[in-house]
Amino acid sequence: MRTPDTFDAGIIGAGPAGIAAAVQLARHGVRAVVFERGPTGGLLRTAWRVENFPGFPGGISGPALAALLDEQFLASGAELVHEEVSSLDREEEFLAVRTVGGDVRCNAVIVASGTRPRDVTDPDIPPEARDRVFREVDELRGVRGAHVAVIGGGDAAFDYAMSLSEENDVTVLVRGSSTRCLPILATRVRSRKRVTVRMLTRITTVAKGTGGRLRLASVSGGGDGESTSADIDADYLVLAVGREPDDGFVSEKLRRDALALERRGELLFAGDVVNGIFRQASIAAGQGTHAAMKVAAMLRERVGAGVAREETRVAGSREESR
Repeated sequence: MRTPDTFDAGIIGAGPAGIAAAVQLARHGVRAVVFERGPTGGLLRTAWRVENFPGFPGGISGPALAALLDEQFLASGAELVHEEVSSLDREEEFLAVRTVGGDVRCNAVIVASGTRPRDVTDPDIPPEARDRVFREVDELRGVRGAHVAVIGGGDAAFDYAMSLSEENDVTVLVRGSSTRCLPILATRVRSRKRVTVRMLTRITTVAKGTGGRLRLASVSGGGDGESTSADIDADYLVLAVGREPDDGFVSEKLRRDALALERRGELLFAGDVVNGIFRQASIAAGQGTHAAMKVAAMLRERVGAGVAREETRVAGSREESR
């Protein structure tokens, strides 16, 4: 159990939103604790390039921006707990954040937990092949000279292709007839010599092949409605088929009371966990700052109310003693 176990504010997640919240709370003198199961920086750690974050006119790589945010976070003085949050619920007048290390009570909590990969059942991944299949590209950092297949047609799949193709050959497998990523990202991927994009391609089965490599059975459809089958050999497979909010730890009671708690500045959500398709680091950072300012304002009001009550109590005691 960390000490103390009661904080003014808790922040769940140390991506752009969580770090921005921690920095802003420090400016208000608010004692905060941040919970993060992995390295700080969130998905920035895997982003090939960030081009719309203010202050970097030429763009900046995701890992480089994550490192700068981590440096700023450390300077904030917020306590970092490297544990996964299992539940968030009400405990008397506090919000209780539960981890394997115990419960931490907070006057307010900012949920900036981001997203997690969406579960997929197609294609089916046999147990013997799962050590070569990934849903987070960060786990492939350091791999060189391999052939990586990426399933997906959105920003994440094409961004992963840009990152992985710096040291590997990459095949992007898009089930539909068009991509869902930014046009500029699709253009860049197609200009990479080490990247092949295959449209109208669906992987039907995944198997462990010779030498531990993966054998991907694919079906490709043509414009005339016909289809062809082929096998694709790859060292690794990345499933980039969508993400969903990582907020399963929030209790049902808090979900029901979320609007009232937000109005009071006690429970706020910021960043990708609530942004849907508008998942951008610049948006998340702004929301984290905004949430922190609401929390600080709420805490100031509580202190002011407490002082007023104490002054009233003292005045009443003086009157009674006369």
